[in-house]
This record gives sequence, structure tokens and C-alpha cells, in this order.
Amino acid sequence: MHSVTIVDLVAKNGPVQEFTPAALRELVDSGLVPGVHVKNVIVYGEHTGDRGVWDFTGVRLVDLIKYATGYEETMDNPLYAKRKGLYLACYAADGYNGILSWSELQFTPTGFQAMIAYKWEMAKAPNAGDIPNWAGDLILIVPTDTFTGAREIQALKTIELRHIGPPSL
Repeated sequence: MHSVTIVDLVAKNGPVQEFTPAALRELVDSGLVPGVHVKNVIVYGEHTGDRGVWDFTGVRLVDLIKYATGYEETMDNPLYAKRKGLYLACYAADGYNGILSWSELQFTPTGFQAMIAYKWEMAKAPNAGDIPNWAGDLILIVPTDTFTGAREIQALKTIELRHIGPPSL
């Protein structure tokens, strides 16, 4: 079974929760995490071109991270003081990776759209390039990225919450 593990390396020093596609659907169905459905996303690969227009169903990345870690924006939360340096390192089963900052997820249209999809379907056939084979995997997709393939993490396996500190001199 495919799953993604959330790892909080800032406040909890390790893995906090694992989610399968069925577990994500259950979170949405139960109302614990709001679901999101994004239609007509043009999926581009940097080198393969247009891979079709797709519809995705899943959860917003920021909502899932808050649910899994218990992060709340209160001053007594250990993550609150470090919020400006937080970032998410996201890894696929094959090692492909991408990065999103916490500020981006919280305060920009791009971050607001970042999602983990557990269901998808092609709305229109591709003009060129390859058709992705996403069967059974979770996908991190940022629909507002110009080239969605740059941070499109197929077979999403791990999301690490990390903090960047000041440079050493």
C-alpha cells in the first residue's frame, strides 16, 4: 500500500504520522481535514512538455501538516518562533524531491493550492509528451506552478518539516 510519512524534525524530532490514500479520504469524509478538488490543471514536464489537462482531488498540504503535527499559530507552540524558517522537503519513492517554504504555504496563492492528491483523472488528452502513470500513488502537485513537473512529486513517500537557521560564518 502506498503511503506518505510526515516527519517533524523541528518540534518532534522524527516521524509523526503516516497516511495512505484511504486514510486521507477518511480525513476528508469525516471533516477533520478539508478536501480540495482542482479542475483543469495543465500538467507540464520541464522536458516532456504538455502531459494533458487533469482534475485532482485531495487535501491541501498545509492543512495536512497542521493536522499531523498539531501545529497551531500560538506563541507557546515550539514551531511558532521558528515559523519564518520552516520548510518542507518532499521526497518520492524514487528519490525525486521538491521544497516548499512554510511562508509560501501560508501566505501565497501558490502555497494555498499545493496539495496531496489521492484521486485524479485526465480531462483532456495531451498535445505532446508522455502520459503519467500515477496508478495507486499519492501525488504532491502545485497546480499554479508554471511547470507543474518541477515540484510534482509522484509516488510521494516522505514529507520532512525542517528549519533553516542563519548561515555559519
